[in-house]
Amino acid sequence: MRGSGGRWAALLGLAFIVALGIAILAIAPGMRQAGVEYTGASSIPLPSEPTARRAYALAQKEAHSWQPDIHLVGLSAHWRPVRGRWPTQTVWTAQFYSPAAGQIALIVVEGGQARRIQEMLALYTPATLAEEQWQVDSPKALEIWWKHGGERFLAGRAGVEVAARLQPAGPQDPSPVWSITAVVGEQAYVVTIRATDGAVIP
Repeated sequence: MRGSGGRWAALLGLAFIVALGIAILAIAPGMRQAGVEYTGASSIPLPSEPTARRAYALAQKEAHSWQPDIHLVGLSAHWRPVRGRWPTQTVWTAQFYSPAAGQIALIVVEGGQARRIQEMLALYTPATLAEEQWQVDSPKALEIWWKHGGERFLAGRAGVEVAARLQPAGPQDPSPVWSITAVVGEQAYVVTIRATDGAVIP
């Protein structure tokens, strides 16, 4: 089926991010927190395009064609090197909640196009983020992550995967935060960043 590869890649990427959150809880606490700022000469190997903002604009348009009362639950990306090379483009997956429909839609943005790949019943009302407070786009968030230990974690480690997710700060706090995680084996490194001003959350 045409487009099925992108659909499954997005679902697997989203599943990876969910599983990653569970796995991090079992990893040594010392690996969870951002360290002091680390400044190195090498550049971030992850692609910057499309940015989360550009992907969101496309996903939002597609979501509005599904339901007019949509709210953003989260926006995520997953990068994995293949044969030692990082991808050159980012695939974003957006989750939108419709209170009227009581459903969550998954929308994938890839190659400049947004596709709704799944709708599912919301078993509970999910936390949604305050989109008007979102100021820090993905390139800046990745730069902050890179300088606060991301570069050091990637150095000398093969097979590292990286996931980024824009999400509400908490169930009762809609302010947006970035959670950027690098993981390999049983090692993980997480930096949480306020998407309002770029401050790193300890």
